Amino acid sequence: MKVDIHAADLGGCGYYRLLWPAEALRAQGHEVTKYHDRDVQCVWQDTIQGPTIIGLHDELDCDVFVLQRPLTRNRYELIKAIRAQGVAVVVEIDDD
Repeated sequence: MKVDIHAADLGGCGYYRLLWPAEALRAQGHEVTKYHDRDVQCVWQDTIQGPTIIGLHDELDCDVFVLQRPLTRNRYELIKAIRAQGVAVVVEIDDD
């Protein structure tokens, strides 16, 4: 299984909740790629509500996309664009 991990930050939450669990998956034989949340290249369109994500520049090469703290409208649009490619999305939200 190919898993892309997209941490919202590289502080404690990014490590405890995404990056270190990703290492556990890798140790079990899964192919895991770690990114910072801003590494996803999106296609944007100007709308009356402001810039909107309408797709991704490239096809994702993963089975599962893990996204940390998608707390904005654009993150919701990103999830829709990822799912449109047939990739499963896992959302991690800080327990605070």
